[in-house]
Amino acid sequence: MNMSWQRITDKTLYSLANSKFCSKVKELLLEDCKIGDQGVDVLSESENSSSLERLNLNNSIKQKNNAITDKSLTSLALSKYLINLRIFELRNSEVSAKGLKTFAVSQAAEKLEELRVSHCGKIDEEALAYLQKIVGYSSLKKVYLNDCKIDQEELRAFESKNPQLNLIF
Repeated sequence: MNMSWQRITDKTLYSLANSKFCSKVKELLLEDCKIGDQGVDVLSESENSSSLERLNLNNSIKQKNNAITDKSLTSLALSKYLINLRIFELRNSEVSAKGLKTFAVSQAAEKLEELRVSHCGKIDEEALAYLQKIVGYSSLKKVYLNDCKIDQEELRAFESKNPQLNLIF
């Protein structure tokens, strides 16, 4: 379901997550919407979101006291419903290595095939250790890390340790 570039807010997401229609949705694309931690929290707690395989929260429009932060990653990590995610997109969000640390040891990370955290100004070298944990589940095939605060040499070293991984930087 592509709802990108619409006026979707946390409140709208609450209505969607609590509808039976959501239980049939495999892809939820919310790029450039007004979604923050509260919306992700609602989605994470909804039994209807258990079929989601792709979640795109790229470029969520930051508002006062509302953005996609490490709290969103914690909500996903604790979710007993969002365990079938294959593609998770968080480009240009406020997530950091701390959030990836929590997410990396969750059931939600085990089936992940693609992770986009490009243009995340709080993703630094520390994040590579937690990404290595996700790589260890064997399903992760592609990671986008362009325009993060990670040195190119560190990225090349990470790439050489993980030749099966398509690392975009």
